[in-house]
Amino acid sequence: MKHLFIIPVATALLFGCAGSEAPTSEVEADSASISSTKTGTSTHGNSQHSLKLEDLFPRDRLVEVDIKVKDEDWDTLRYQSRNFFEALQPKRQFGEVESPYTYVEASVTIDGVNFPRVGIRKKGFIGSQSSSRPSLKIKLNHIDKKNEIDGLSMLTFNNNQQDTSLMSQFMGYELFNAAGSPASRCALAKITVNGKNLGVYAHVESVRKHLIKRSFGSDKGTLYEGTVVDFHEEWENSFEKKFGKDKPGREHIVNVINALKGVEGDSFFGGKAAGRGWVPTSGKFDDQWFKPGFDDSAWSVGQNGAGYEREEGYESLIKDGFDFDEAMYGKATSLYLRFPFELDSIDTINSAHKVLLRMKCDDGFVAYLNGYEIARHNAPEDPRWDSVATGSGNDQASMQFTSYDLSDNRDKLRSGRNVLALHVMNISDRSTDLLAVAELQTNDSDIEQEIWKLIDEEAFYSFWTIEGLLSFWDGYSGNRNNFFVYLNPETDKFHFMPWGADCMFEKYSPLGVDRSSPRSVRTVGLVAHKLYQIPGVRKKYAEKMKALMAEHWDEEKLLAETKRVEAMVEPHLSWEQKRKVDHEKIRRFIRNRRADVELEISGDDMPLWSAAPEPPPILGGERGWGRRNRDNDKDKKEKPKSKRDEGNEKKISFWNAARTGNMSILKEHLAKEMDVNAKDEGGGTALSLATLAGHTKTVGFLIEKGADVNLSGNDGSAPLHGAAFLGQTAAAKLLIEAGAKVNARNHKGETPLDSGAAEWSEELKGIVEFISAIVQIKTDINKVREGRPKVVALLKENGGKSGRDLAGSLGGIWGAAKNGDLAKLQEALSKSADVNGHDEMGITPLSWAAMAGQKDAAKLIIKKGAKINGKNRDGATPLHAAAFFGQTEIVEMLIKNKANLNLTNEKGETPLDNASHEWKEIQGLMQIVGGILKMEVDLDRARTGRPKIADLLKENGGLRGEEFR
Repeated sequence: MKHLFIIPVATALLFGCAGSEAPTSEVEADSASISSTKTGTSTHGNSQHSLKLEDLFPRDRLVEVDIKVKDEDWDTLRYQSRNFFEALQPKRQFGEVESPYTYVEASVTIDGVNFPRVGIRKKGFIGSQSSSRPSLKIKLNHIDKKNEIDGLSMLTFNNNQQDTSLMSQFMGYELFNAAGSPASRCALAKITVNGKNLGVYAHVESVRKHLIKRSFGSDKGTLYEGTVVDFHEEWENSFEKKFGKDKPGREHIVNVINALKGVEGDSFFGGKAAGRGWVPTSGKFDDQWFKPGFDDSAWSVGQNGAGYEREEGYESLIKDGFDFDEAMYGKATSLYLRFPFELDSIDTINSAHKVLLRMKCDDGFVAYLNGYEIARHNAPEDPRWDSVATGSGNDQASMQFTSYDLSDNRDKLRSGRNVLALHVMNISDRSTDLLAVAELQTNDSDIEQEIWKLIDEEAFYSFWTIEGLLSFWDGYSGNRNNFFVYLNPETDKFHFMPWGADCMFEKYSPLGVDRSSPRSVRTVGLVAHKLYQIPGVRKKYAEKMKALMAEHWDEEKLLAETKRVEAMVEPHLSWEQKRKVDHEKIRRFIRNRRADVELEISGDDMPLWSAAPEPPPILGGERGWGRRNRDNDKDKKEKPKSKRDEGNEKKISFWNAARTGNMSILKEHLAKEMDVNAKDEGGGTALSLATLAGHTKTVGFLIEKGADVNLSGNDGSAPLHGAAFLGQTAAAKLLIEAGAKVNARNHKGETPLDSGAAEWSEELKGIVEFISAIVQIKTDINKVREGRPKVVALLKENGGKSGRDLAGSLGGIWGAAKNGDLAKLQEALSKSADVNGHDEMGITPLSWAAMAGQKDAAKLIIKKGAKINGKNRDGATPLHAAAFFGQTEIVEMLIKNKANLNLTNEKGETPLDNASHEWKEIQGLMQIVGGILKMEVDLDRARTGRPKIADLLKENGGLRGEEFR
């Protein structure tokens, strides 16, 4: 699968982490002279030594921090920025990357206690950067080496740039500590610079020796910080040492890397094993092809290593006879493979500690051993001859073996002849690649035991489960980011600690992580991923999670705390924060979290999830290049060029042609019946890519050929969002003339106007450069800067509004649909509300009306152009919703309006499935779902309506998911 990273991650950076804000309307106070401040005096009459460490972390008030700094020094500080390419350059794999931030001298007064000569600098990685409200580090002993507060000399103030609730860090760190997982303390602070109120910051306790000693009883170990790094091979030097002896610490990191790699086992199938393959053209053999006695003599003969590659990556892995490009590209998504192999005896297998299936696979598969299913990944519940993978693979991760424990299935093996059968699936028939390489082996190593020799078991479970409960998508388990590891000399084991906690209390990650992955556990971090593949670990995680919720997740207390904090911060908000603050977001998470988690815990187990995490990202070079050149940075050697045959047009995909403006290749693809609206694996269309690149002729050509100007990508953004962000004025005009909705909203509720409205800044420039590199387009920065306001003006001329103004003026089309408020619904629709738009829960107005049984509202919405089969973010249609809740009249109306009865949701379920579950099995779940949706459920109506709906669906051709092909 190519370019998985491009669309979802790019849009997350475009719209979620830009780090730029509108200029303040406040009048800035004159800068005070540093030298005019009295040394070491307090406005309360106390000496600076009376300020204790405990005073810096109050829970009932804001710390007041007043900074005086020369104007030119403040400008120097706040305009410094971290360049994406520098931050993620290849050589970071082999050592620390120099920080772009420098200290300037300032005077700081904390709660009336003055420190006249300190150092301050900007801080932040990417998402938290801001030039108007920068996050800050204050180094008390930068000039006066004796300056400290009970041993603490470094103060950290985070700007809450990504946390519009202002509570993620304040409440998140507190929950870590309450759950017994050591973490910083956190207070809230009001920051004033030269008389100007910058608003409410999070004052986070710096992770230094005082904190380590308090948490572990000893500060004699070694502490490392992890910033988008992990325990992958040759990444040991990417961890930043904060203090302690480096040699034993690095050796310990290497030991963890080796433990995660595991010990090579003894293969009894693999290598160049001979087999047969076939691209199915019907379901004639669906229930037979994987069984031992099936006749596959007419199938193609090849060796272990099947698929195809239209660009670069898998060529060396695809073996003779098993290149299926011609049979599959543009035609099919499924491939059947059969490999016979002989075993003289199974005694060794039965006595082995583990039996493993190891797969290199992109995108999905189901494996069968002698006719029995033994493993699956990214596969639908009921795979058929024309099934597609339910998720995409990452090329780098797919080229590494992922292990599946078959120990409980070793009884399926037999002495003599055996057959391993693989159903390999692609995410799309237009995917540029497919891969399947299999290996069976015995292994006597115990990876779990090896990990716990190096990482404290109980401590890691506490850390991991609280990250999962709080949905810390930018932490270690969620993004191998924002963490510390401490080598504790008392145990000689690593302990993990959280950092950068402004991204908690959010159900979904904006970084393109598969939304079908579990929400209650994160496995992007390699330690978490490797452990999660072990059945016993999943059971213990479920046990720990249930205990954690029982003891620490008290919704009533947590909601009361949000009210208290809201009242505490409200008087101190800056002008910028008043525009953006959203306290309700964290409250929705708190109310829904228990139900979200409990839905995933099945008895005493967690849901399976085996998607392998990719190595940490690098930009600007090939992996490993930094190692080859880290000792010779001054030698500007040209990097090795790819051997790719650029003249081979087979390797230029439809989407690459659009991105580069290659009209001749586009025409060739379309002449071969390529769907002009087909999406690549990242969710991007040819039109969206051509728009981003500013290829106006290509945009016009694609529109002429029927490209949907409102078709959104994985994050809900339409081509017009991209045009606004990159200032592509000519493309924007074409899109609007072709009927693009100027107020289309993405999954975050943002319109194209939001995409182009942010003031130009160094941070925004960096993001534009980053996106251009990721999407592989050439961007003229000056044209982008000039074009953005022009597109914004064009949008406004055509009725464009911001997402916030639109939502406010509409009064909530979704709430009106849910409540059956026809007056508000009419008002919303008269003001250009998107009748097919998703709210924050990913639900359309018609689905809300269908669930709630609001027949008149549903009629009005349909009349105004709602898509009868428009899907919610989970793949469910309005008919799924009405069938589940027993809304008979709504179902009848939807069928009358030609609703598709056999569309499936992300779980492969049809509306008939939704109506067919036994009442005793579904009653409790229905109440839980109703609670999540804040919707009163009529259980009597649901109980009596569901059987009637099931009969009605069957009468009209409705099928169960297991029947439907």
